[in-house]
Amino acid sequence: MTEPSGLHFHTRSGLLTLHGQTLDLDVRQQRLLAVVAVATLRGKGGAEVSEFRRARGWSHLNDGAIKNAASRLLMRLGELRAPLVAFAPREKTKRWALNMAEIGALSHDLADLETFAAWVFDEAAPMQSDTLNAARLLVLAATAFEQGRYRDAEEHARAAFLAEPSPDQHLRALAMIAWVKTVSASHEEGWSTVKALQEQLQRYQQDAATLPSDEVEALTWIQIARFHMRKVQPKPARAAYAHAARLLGEGHHREWGAIEAGLGYLAQQDGELMEAARRYQSALGHFTRGHWPWAMHAQYNNLAAVNFRLHEEGVPDAPHHAPGFLAEAIRWSLHARDFADSMDFGGSIDIEVNLAYAYRLQGRIDEARKELLRAARSARASQNISDRAIITVERAEIEEASGQRAQAVESLREALGLLSEVGVDEWTRAAERRLNELEEGVPLSKPIKLW
Repeated sequence: MTEPSGLHFHTRSGLLTLHGQTLDLDVRQQRLLAVVAVATLRGKGGAEVSEFRRARGWSHLNDGAIKNAASRLLMRLGELRAPLVAFAPREKTKRWALNMAEIGALSHDLADLETFAAWVFDEAAPMQSDTLNAARLLVLAATAFEQGRYRDAEEHARAAFLAEPSPDQHLRALAMIAWVKTVSASHEEGWSTVKALQEQLQRYQQDAATLPSDEVEALTWIQIARFHMRKVQPKPARAAYAHAARLLGEGHHREWGAIEAGLGYLAQQDGELMEAARRYQSALGHFTRGHWPWAMHAQYNNLAAVNFRLHEEGVPDAPHHAPGFLAEAIRWSLHARDFADSMDFGGSIDIEVNLAYAYRLQGRIDEARKELLRAARSARASQNISDRAIITVERAEIEEASGQRAQAVESLREALGLLSEVGVDEWTRAAERRLNELEEGVPLSKPIKLW
């Protein structure tokens, strides 16, 4: 359950309320903030936000609490913007967003983006009922997914599929279901949903009346690639990403970011670490231009992870990495944590496990334990089996570094149980090798890290 942020916004007037107290913006600032908020939801907010911050409004927000609240508002709206623009019918978005600005006071706390999205669709001007309902459900699925509530995301996406939407919306719903199952279920369940997505795409392509748009076909191939990427199957993953890239125009930053991030991950798995870092930087640029905070946050974590690998592999530090790769990894991890805090993302398992790993390498075992405890709290309600396996393996490494070999053995056995459901053979082999070393008391090889 998302904790209340205490941040409320009134769409018509631009009034901003923090913990029940209306913040002291003048009338012009209120109107500007309302315009910026709607522009942000439409995915066009970059220029307006910059203008507001530069002169028209931001420089006059002398109170630190007001400036912080306004920043949080724009970030939260930016977070919701990605699924809205992705799933709301494009030809309706402008009129719908402008109508929303005239509705009146928004009573929902902005910490609960799913409730906010539902309110937007309930209050917006009517569209064709099946299109509107499918779009609404897909937005709810996307917001639930980004909050880690995979069961809710799947339920919303399945309801969207059954809402008799257009072929494009059908494929979007199936892609969302496939993504949920890829990250939260077994290999077999994930593959069955990806196969269903491929088969539905092929059926629609056989009839000119149901031919999907290039954008949605690209999204379908990106999801197919994501499955193969998560399961460390590089050849089909690269082929699917290449297929998606041929369909996309230049302005689709969200989709290009997904392709670059995926290719970065595959390069990282192949040991091409500098290429991986380049791809992650490119993905970060696309997601920044596309105003997608959740994906930006993921790239901070990816850049931290690849710098950990560069340190671990003993790659000579490049001139632009003067502090050293380990220091760069910690810097990116802390950057990711600050970003997560500013966005009210809550705990991040990737950040916390990365920091635990870094502190363990530096011999800072107590700090490593604290970070891993934070990761465990973040994952407690998670259905993401991969995250749980990663945390358990890192716990074993910290226990071994502390001289607690028996506990490390038990932790690795627990991790192997989880990895049997994840279905990534490379991860399972690494954990089995480590367990054999610990059980047999032989000299240990390099500690393992599962990404």
